[in-house]
Amino acid sequence: MSGKYNEKYVEEYNAAIAAYNRGDYEKAAEFMPKAAKEGDEYAQMVLGKMYYLGRGVERSAKRAVKWWRKAADAGNESAADLLKWAERYGCPKNVEFLLTDCFVSGDFEYVVTGMDRRVAVSEYKGVSVKPVLKYKVEYGGETYYLTGIGGYAFDGSQIESVTIPEGVTTLGEACFEDQRELTKVVLPSSVTEIGTAAFEGCESLSKIDLGGTETIGDYAFEGCMCLKELILPESVRSIGKGAFQNCSSLKKVTIPCGVERLSKDVFRDCHSLKTVNVPDSLRHICFGAFENCAITTMELPAGVEKFTGGSFLGCVSLKTLTVAEGNIRYRSENGMVYDDIDRKLVLCPAGKGANRVEVAPGTVSIGKCAFTKCTGLKEVVLPESLKKIGASAFVYCEDLENIIFSEGLEEICYGAFAYCGSLRKIDVPDSLRKMGDYSLYETSVTDIRLPKGTDRSLVFGVDEDQR
Repeated sequence: MSGKYNEKYVEEYNAAIAAYNRGDYEKAAEFMPKAAKEGDEYAQMVLGKMYYLGRGVERSAKRAVKWWRKAADAGNESAADLLKWAERYGCPKNVEFLLTDCFVSGDFEYVVTGMDRRVAVSEYKGVSVKPVLKYKVEYGGETYYLTGIGGYAFDGSQIESVTIPEGVTTLGEACFEDQRELTKVVLPSSVTEIGTAAFEGCESLSKIDLGGTETIGDYAFEGCMCLKELILPESVRSIGKGAFQNCSSLKKVTIPCGVERLSKDVFRDCHSLKTVNVPDSLRHICFGAFENCAITTMELPAGVEKFTGGSFLGCVSLKTLTVAEGNIRYRSENGMVYDDIDRKLVLCPAGKGANRVEVAPGTVSIGKCAFTKCTGLKEVVLPESLKKIGASAFVYCEDLENIIFSEGLEEICYGAFAYCGSLRKIDVPDSLRKMGDYSLYETSVTDIRLPKGTDRSLVFGVDEDQR
């Protein structure tokens, strides 16, 4: 026993704990309250669980909270977690790590997640490659209801197909991760949440119907390399970072109306993705969202409020990026996109194909990764208004030979011209005050006048005697 207690209850307390652990709740209920009243924090925590789940006592969430609070005040961390959960949610949410009330029925281990006999699969113990899940689960003369697939539930097994029954609402973290033989998944309309990495590494999965999903977690389908068709239901509101990263066979995606944000790396390395239809609801396209995709053209909706050149990093087939009429921040001009509020050139599509580009007069800065991997680009003319060239702005422009600067430029940021192997000469203006590290890394430039106090070895990324 722990905490303050009367030693005459030790034997009864031990018997109560043993009874609870073997499922004899009536016996546990006979002595557990005595130990709890004597101040034993563990007994208080267990008694709270008994009241919450109705094990040997009449169900009472109020009494459960009462005993959890007493145990938490005495320093019991499990009770503190349960109390926090109960006060915050008022109903079960991912409580398999808190209540740990488990049983085995058939090929599955289940964990009880609610007072109304809701359960989630915590482990698949069978050997069939086509496991059958049922909504109603019979155990100990009682009927339980399957509403979730717990985290890592199929870890260590290999299955080929699975049908999730109607009534299941959540798929937990990595529940089907690395199921390399899994080719078919049918989700019911009741599923609303797909957890982090739920299907990550399911490299044979070629099609999935997402039912009524509202939330797709981070990396949920990363590495599903055979996934060719993706039907995102209108119910989807949130798509996590890297959710479809490296789905290299994916060719077409329609983002449903209601999605406002495309997270970091969401479609990164989808090398076959050529067509993306974006909704009017879209507001933010994060860095790397479409990195290395095969997109050839796209129109951004009028409501887009934020994106960067890095959003389309490495999209060497992207020829045109336009902005719908009515956007208050962005506009397209000569196939390039400008931010009129910040007076910045945001993106010159890598597949534009022009060998000479003139940046529009009035532009104050060139954004991060704005010209990255622009193939065929040989000459760039910069306006007198320009003050700053952003980080990696021209990185990997391998054909770039000439940059015409104007007086007024003050800063060239980190890696701005890195890997521009054809760049042999660069005449910076007297107005230049700062030149970032690695800004001329892996170029052919040998002679340049740098701003006072600039470390030449940092600009080129190597010591002088190594060049």
